[in-house]
Amino acid sequence: MAEALVTRGMNHPSWVFAGAKAQGHAVLEALSQCRHLPSLLVLAPDQAASEEREFRTFAHTHGVPISQSRKLIEHVDQLHGIDLLLLCRFGLIAEPVFSAPRLGAINIHSSLLPEYRGVHPVSWALINGERRTGVTLHRIDTGIDTGDVLKQRSLPIRATDDIWSLTERLNRLSARLAVELFQKIATTGSLPRARRQSGQACYAPRRTPEDGRIDWAKPARAIHDLVRALQPPLPLAFFEGPSGQTVFVHECRVLRRQLATPGAGVVIAVQDDGSSVVATGTTPVLIKADQILVPGQRLQ
Repeated sequence: MAEALVTRGMNHPSWVFAGAKAQGHAVLEALSQCRHLPSLLVLAPDQAASEEREFRTFAHTHGVPISQSRKLIEHVDQLHGIDLLLLCRFGLIAEPVFSAPRLGAINIHSSLLPEYRGVHPVSWALINGERRTGVTLHRIDTGIDTGDVLKQRSLPIRATDDIWSLTERLNRLSARLAVELFQKIATTGSLPRARRQSGQACYAPRRTPEDGRIDWAKPARAIHDLVRALQPPLPLAFFEGPSGQTVFVHECRVLRRQLATPGAGVVIAVQDDGSSVVATGTTPVLIKADQILVPGQRLQ
């Protein structure tokens, strides 16, 4: 028989939320609509002011106490009295923290683990040309996104997706899976059956500015994927112009026709709207940059 829930009865598990970003806010909103409100909302530090305001407005509207912490260690005593700790876009936590709640701690991660463990899974999935990604709810253990999987669901990466449209779809999927998780806990008092992660693991490391440099010798699709993964307010994909100046690229579209060119990185033509056709390692791309280019220029 499942152990009884700690404080709120079978319909409403007791839990603490720790998180950040739009993904975390989407999860909170979805759970609140099902009357699953946390007993404490812990903000990750160093959030944008607008994001922090959203969480504080949520806490004020629903009467939820709010705190701010980097490691949650100061909340361990409180965590011992709840059913679940739910994390979304939060940092690493220590074993005394993730083992304190009755059911442990669960993280929401935007990839199909063990693929793209780490901090920037969505942008790296786009940059690497993946055709699908998804969301994983997993137990937290001592590794980085290595815990057993409780729920996992995939979605296709559309040809029209950029980093923000894909992120929005993943946020909605995260919210749906969180609701399903809480329905299971509310009904049975326990978590879904967990399974070990299987398949080839890879990591999504923290991005550096140099990761945005365009290599014109790469296939057109790879250049397109890099540009759509790096959209404002993120630093844009870039290249060096003939005079060594940094040029940022806002949009990129793959052209299907082959055109004779002197080599990758050569500007083939400039359109009336200022966009440029540039040769790549395969077919050309049509780009919109923050500077007007000249036909015949070789880009670095």
